[in-house]
Amino acid sequence: MFFAVTIVLLVFVGLGLLGTLREVSILQGRVSALQNLLLRPPGPRFFDGMLPERAVATLRAAPLADNVRDFFVVFVRQACPGCANLLQAIKDAVAVNRLDSERFLCVVCGVPGGLDTRLRDSGFRVINDQPRALAEACQVKQTPTVLHLDSTLSVLDATVGDDIEWIYSRSEDPAIPAGDRVAS
Repeated sequence: MFFAVTIVLLVFVGLGLLGTLREVSILQGRVSALQNLLLRPPGPRFFDGMLPERAVATLRAAPLADNVRDFFVVFVRQACPGCANLLQAIKDAVAVNRLDSERFLCVVCGVPGGLDTRLRDSGFRVINDQPRALAEACQVKQTPTVLHLDSTLSVLDATVGDDIEWIYSRSEDPAIPAGDRVAS
């Protein structure tokens, strides 16, 4: 009798452990999915198409260069380490003629805190987006966010983060004639 009770208890403990392991596995999958969502949020709805009309109106009024086929809109904010890293990498690349500052429009989200002035002094075109109207229209959820647009304001690509290599790879796009690219 004692042996039968022990076996029944061991079966219940084993089933409990299997159930617990199953739940842990499910939770790990959910945590992984959430982590991916936070690190790589889904692209904007307007990807591979025109920006929303209120964003187009703001960008058409922006100080854009007339002689570029495509350009980057860089959404940044004060006190954002990733933004500081990306902006410094862009400035360094501009200094050695790897990138052209005319191909960048920096959108300072929230209170600029002097960031807008520093960017203008570095030769960048800047829009202050203190009410975050442009960022919201472009569905920017975190900074830095970079939109790669063509001259008609169609979205070619977008990314979140401070990856300068992503910008380099779009700057050297073979679809852009060599005369329109900045020499490496």
